[in-house]
Formats: sequence, structure tokens, C-alpha cells
Amino acid sequence: MRAWQRDFTEDDLRESAGDRSFERGAGYLDAVSGLTVEPGVDRATVRAVVHGGAPYRVWLSVASRGALVGRCSCPYGAEGNFCKHCVAVGLTVLTDGGLIEHMGMQRTRDGSVDAWLEALSPRELLALVREQAAIDPGLRKRLELRAIATEGDSGSLRREMARMFDPTPFTRYGYMEYADVHAFADQARGAVPVLCDLVARGRAVDAVDLAREAVSRVEALYEHADDSSGALGELIADLLDLHLRACEAAAPDPTEIAEWLVGHMLGDYASDAVRLRDYCAVLGPAGLAAVHDLAAEALRRNPGGWAEQDLLGALLVLCAQGGIEPMAAGHADPADAVAAYVRLVDTYKVLTGDAAYEAIVRLLDKARACHEVLGTSEDFADYVRELRTQQRRKRKLLRLLDTHGM
Repeated sequence: MRAWQRDFTEDDLRESAGDRSFERGAGYLDAVSGLTVEPGVDRATVRAVVHGGAPYRVWLSVASRGALVGRCSCPYGAEGNFCKHCVAVGLTVLTDGGLIEHMGMQRTRDGSVDAWLEALSPRELLALVREQAAIDPGLRKRLELRAIATEGDSGSLRREMARMFDPTPFTRYGYMEYADVHAFADQARGAVPVLCDLVARGRAVDAVDLAREAVSRVEALYEHADDSSGALGELIADLLDLHLRACEAAAPDPTEIAEWLVGHMLGDYASDAVRLRDYCAVLGPAGLAAVHDLAAEALRRNPGGWAEQDLLGALLVLCAQGGIEPMAAGHADPADAVAAYVRLVDTYKVLTGDAAYEAIVRLLDKARACHEVLGTSEDFADYVRELRTQQRRKRKLLRLLDTHGM
């Protein structure tokens, strides 16, 4: 027990989060629920749900030498910060002496089991697996899935995956209760290591498709299940992590990835586990440009959409940080280029933040150059005057326009 108490302290939490987030997190202890611990030989993972402005999923990874890593699905945590919700979970662990003792005892037991398994002969291991598969239907199903994946039959694997994610045995009258959600998630999570094996065996393209299908199946359950514990959300997060790894290995068409990402992030059941930042390397400049065009078009169709604004705003921030120009290079005809630039400026007007303002000014710079070629600089001046009037409350934008002589 004392060994676990030395793994991390309140000071470690404060150092990871900063004083402000630490103090705020201390007020969220009553909001922590569904806390579970997954011990390992060198590291423990604590999972929980913290009910803030929405139910946020928290993962706290605690290494035996004191290293502390926190992830949270809240907007601040999604940017890679150790947030107040991570602090709340960490403080909950520290204040629960029984939990700490359980973690220490479980780690000792895990070490003993590992040592026993390593001492078994291949024949004894095979007999043990057969014995357990005979009495555990879930284990047998996972082993069958792995066997099918090894055989290389994509059709059979897709059908078996559909069985793993079939909610029918877990629903009553069209609804999945709290306990049944956990049972379903436990069964479906057995597909994750199988998809990982596909990637390792050079079948990353199959893994990409199967991961997407699995995510869609789980997300469709949200309206018909009690996921107050976050079990479905955690399952989706695991599948999306696998999807990203598969994309990195398969190197699919960047435009196709962009279409899937935008469709997913603007869909009815979009998971906040999808972070555009994680896909930057997979997308590359061409994919980011495709994301930009799709997001801008979605925002034009729905100017008041928060999801559309968040997506386009996040993209502009990423591109500004990476020195990437997300907009198309331009048009051969200056008149066509002016129309395209003005259309984008009108799209960006609903956004706020430095990245959006800087993008607007870059577009206006390009539009001004085209107007000079066309001999219509007065038209450009009229447009800028009208834009300044419309955006008069955005002082940062106005200062940028002043700096660029607009």
C-alpha cells in the first residue's frame, strides 16, 4: 500500500495541472464516477467519468516511478492539457485508501500469474487455453475472430466482426440498460486486438475499413443505451485510436480520409475522441486542404452550426501553428480568384480567434493583388469598408486590417 502511495502525490498533480486547474479540480471530487483501475507490472491506468459541463472521460496513467500522464475528452484536455478533470480523478485515487491497497495487491497478483504462465510448456498452455475457451463463450468468440483474421478471408472476418458488435443479445424492448452496456462493450472490445493484428500483418487497409464500421455501429447505440458510465465512449475511443494507427500504416488517399473525418466530426454521434491534430501527418497538405474545403462548405450551408465553426476554427489554428496554407493555391483567372477569396472571407466572418483573423487578412491580401491586376482596386476598397463595418466589434481583426493597410 505504501508503495502505491509513493507513485504520485498531490504535488505531482499540481505540477502537472498548474495551480489554477488543480484548485478547480479539487472542487470536482463529487463529480467523479465509474472509476476503474487496470493495474500492470510497471504502470496502472485509472479510468473514470467526470460530470462537468458534460460527462467527460478521463484516463490517468500512473507509472511505478512517479510519471503521471492524464487524458480527458473535455475541450481543454483534448488539446493535450492535464485538466481539472484529471486532477479530480487523481485526488479521488489518493483519498481512497482501499483503492490504493487494492491496486498494490492486484499488481502483486498479476506478477505471480505472469510468472506461472511463463513456466508452462507450450502443451500446457494449449491445454489451458482450450479449457478456458470451453467454459468462457466470450473468450471462445475472441479466439474464433483471431483465427478467421489469420486465415485472411475478409468476408468471413467482416461477418464475424458484425456478430461481435451486434447489440441484439444485450437489448430489451429496443434499449440497452446500464449493466448490459458493460457486457456489450466487453464483448466488442475483443475486436480491438484483432484489428491491431491486422495492421501488424500488413492488412492495415482492411483494419481501416473494419474500424470505421465498428465505430458507426457503436455510435448508433447512443440514443438507445444507458452509457452513463462512459463504457461505449471508451470503446469508441479505443477503436478510433486503432483507426488512426491503421491509417498511418495504410497511407490511404488523403482526400478520402478528409471526407471520412469531416463526415464523422459533423455527424449526429460525433465522438470527441477524434482530434484533427492527430491526423495531420496522415492528411498532409492535400488532405488538410480537402478538410478545409469540406468544412468551409459545411459552414456555408449551416452558418450557425457550432460543430462546423469548431472544426474550421481548429483547422485554421493547426495550419497557423504548422505554417501550412490550407486554402487552395488560387485560380488562373484573377476574377475567378477574387470571387473564391471573397467567398472564403464571408465564410470565416462567423469565426473568432487569431487564426481566423489572420486567415481573413491573408485572403484579403490575395484578393487585393487580383483587384490590382484587374484595375478594380476601388471595388476592393469598398468591400473592405463594408467588412470593417460588419466586423466593428472584432478589435483584433480591425487592428490586423490596419497593419496591412486595409
